[in-house]
Amino acid sequence: MKRTQKPTFEVKVGAILGSAWKNETADGLYYYTISLTRLHKDQQNRWQRSNSFRHNDLSALGNVVTQLQAECDHRAPRLQSHPGALSATIWPNDGPNGPYFTGTITRFYKDETGQRRLAKTFRPQDLPVITDLVADLKQKMTLLVSDPEALWPPKYDPRGELPEEDPDIDIFSEAEFEEPLPVA
Repeated sequence: MKRTQKPTFEVKVGAILGSAWKNETADGLYYYTISLTRLHKDQQNRWQRSNSFRHNDLSALGNVVTQLQAECDHRAPRLQSHPGALSATIWPNDGPNGPYFTGTITRFYKDETGQRRLAKTFRPQDLPVITDLVADLKQKMTLLVSDPEALWPPKYDPRGELPEEDPDIDIFSEAEFEEPLPVA
């Protein structure tokens, strides 16, 4: 699991600071971890952080939590579909010219231990499905450009399981998968 060194974003209300770090699992999924702190000055007039809160901090603490939740939701994918072992995702982004959307297509597999892993390559039988996914991503991203809230709330479960009955999800190692195909 990777964790960024600096918070991805922070929210501050009064003396309460909420920080969110984006974490990525070995299988390419992400989630946020949140820390809440109270800022205060010590007897030497130096800023300190505490993870204890006073009764009169609760209102600001609630506001920080609400804003953190809204920002995490804003940064969550707008759509993630799972046809078999493939996954198509639409991601919101903020740029200097305003918000925009990007799309990704990934493939998952289960390793020898049954753990979900992110594949670095696609199989020939994935290509027709990828073509359909690209067309679907284009349609939905065009819709989002005209109406950014069209696919709200986000439909994404970062811990979603792969379908158990899907015959396209094989159990093999990534090294095994990347062996060259036999030449006919």
